[in-house]
Amino acid sequence: MKRFFSALLCAAALTGTLAVPAAGAASTDTTLRVGLTVGGASSFATPMLENVSGESTGYTVGTVSGTTFKSAASLASSQLTIRLNDKNAFEVCDTETGKVLFTSAEGLEQLAIRPNSRLTWFKGYKWYGDFVYRRASNGNITVINYVNVEDYVKGVLPYEIDPDWPADAQKAQAVCTRSFALGTHKHTDSGYDLCNTTNCQVYLGATRATSESDAAVSATAG
Repeated sequence: MKRFFSALLCAAALTGTLAVPAAGAASTDTTLRVGLTVGGASSFATPMLENVSGESTGYTVGTVSGTTFKSAASLASSQLTIRLNDKNAFEVCDTETGKVLFTSAEGLEQLAIRPNSRLTWFKGYKWYGDFVYRRASNGNITVINYVNVEDYVKGVLPYEIDPDWPADAQKAQAVCTRSFALGTHKHTDSGYDLCNTTNCQVYLGATRATSESDAAVSATAG
């Protein structure tokens, strides 16, 4: 159904009948909470993060209230592994050495990590934004990407449309993607707004993005 609606929008764009009124604009500062399912898994025993080569290294660990991040500690490592220990606390470790760099308060419901790099590796994909780790019912950790709406759209567009489609079609898809994301929050009971599968929209970060797809997002921002 989403693809059918997208096709209608694309046809409208190509025929010049699509207009987006300024009154319908959305804030480009909006943060979305996206639950990450990667490789069929929606929770992980020891999720790992890695700064992207050539960008700033290190992370800030803290907590999040709503979508507001609060810092607790700065870490210099470029690769982190996050796990739950036997005292019911989150541990953040250096992936290479195994050294524990930070331990949360016992019983903390979720831990937030903000990378210093603009893009971060997680499960073989590059992502924008922050990462929040929430206890899952099976004792594992659910990973939630807290991402700006425009960066989110950049991570959906290459997976929901053929990258060879014309520029106006990509712009129409960007409008459709943004509208769906802002208007459909179906996973709030799980602690996030959207998932990253076909149940919502396929979102796998910046790995597959092109200059053309990013340009379509920028051209329709808000």
